[in-house]
Amino acid sequence: MHKYHARRRSSAKVDIEFAEVNKTVFANDDQQVDSSSYVILELKRGYWGYYITTKPSKFVKE
Repeated sequence: MHKYHARRRSSAKVDIEFAEVNKTVFANDDQQVDSSSYVILELKRGYWGYYITTKPSKFVKE
């Protein structure tokens, strides 16, 4: 959805919306956010039906 560059006290991040799940994924630096085409998230459905991330997110270049 949105990419944010690092500012004074905040780090670079990406906001993602998938199947009614809003997730903020933090990056190491601005270059990682700018050079990536997409983010890989591994999700599973929890006991109450909510999605839960199971592994750390990966920024992927294409």
